[in-house]
Amino acid sequence: MDMQTPDHTSLTSQAAPAAPLSRAVSRHLHQALAAAVPAGPDDSQATRDETRQAVRELFDALQPADAADAQLAALAVAAAQAAMDSFARAARPGTSDDTATRLRGSALAAGRAYLTWMGDVRSRQPAAEQPGPAAAPAPAPKVPPAKPVREVPEVPPGFIALQPGAKPIPAVEMFQPRDRFGKPIPTLRTDLMTRAQLRASLSIPRNPALEAEALAEEAAMMAEQKAMDAAGLKELPKTWADFNADCDKAIAAHLVCLAHFSQDWTDATTFEVVVYGTDPELFKQAFVQGDTAALRSPGVIKALEQFRLMVSKYMDPAIAGRDYNTTTSMIAKNEAVFMIMGDWQIGIFTAAGLKPGDDYRCAHVTATWECPLCAT
Repeated sequence: MDMQTPDHTSLTSQAAPAAPLSRAVSRHLHQALAAAVPAGPDDSQATRDETRQAVRELFDALQPADAADAQLAALAVAAAQAAMDSFARAARPGTSDDTATRLRGSALAAGRAYLTWMGDVRSRQPAAEQPGPAAAPAPAPKVPPAKPVREVPEVPPGFIALQPGAKPIPAVEMFQPRDRFGKPIPTLRTDLMTRAQLRASLSIPRNPALEAEALAEEAAMMAEQKAMDAAGLKELPKTWADFNADCDKAIAAHLVCLAHFSQDWTDATTFEVVVYGTDPELFKQAFVQGDTAALRSPGVIKALEQFRLMVSKYMDPAIAGRDYNTTTSMIAKNEAVFMIMGDWQIGIFTAAGLKPGDDYRCAHVTATWECPLCAT
């Protein structure tokens, strides 16, 4: 039988179930399991059929009693196959350490999901009577002694039982990572976690040092989101008018708008950025060709007015005695909203443990002219 043309009787238990599966449920679970089974691009059709047959046998072994049990059983089998596939991909030659760590994290998470769902299915099944050997004929009937009632062990606090009557085992509490909005990140979504969060969530037993590092990252991300929300900023400015309006909002939220440290090269670079964002042709004439007439033009005067506004109102008074690292930390600690710097700043942020898109965002210099890159 092919998983694409399901046998609607194979999903039921060999024993008569309390509520047989309908054709619709049976067809749906067959198709879902067939689609969920991992398969390599080089696998032959025979290999895929054999894998799907094994998956059917795993499903039947759980003996779902009704449609709800069947859904749990299908989820458990799919999770187990996903876990094995992730472990296999992590062990392939040439896989980077980061990718291997992420794959093993996904495999462990899928394995925990399998354990939970399988326990749910098993706990809902009545204990099956095991057939015993045929009794030998006896000369006279004897009354068998009463069997002692098996006591179900009590599950103490801090322990769990995988199924009724099973021996309690210690419950393993895992670190719960959160996103920049303070919401829990699902265990299976390791792609949404930072490296520190992933390391903390996979540590057994729990590692306070790793968790402290992850919590610090979470606090920084949530503080940055709160700072942007407090300033009412939804996107990066595309024009100098937008920039000034956003800075006014940042000041109203008691934030520094523009992180800066005053040195010859930083002051000159910031002013050149303002000129370029005002008129790129003027920038070329004044700073590339050295045209003195351009340097005295109304366009440069307008750029100087914008630069003076930024220094006097949107930077803080401590720029004269500040160094590069302190300026960078103002962004990392969400004390400032913007920083004008070259793209090498991305490497500095990365070395400080910040993630683009989560901890900071980059864009082309704001401009009053038609600038396609400014919208990115």
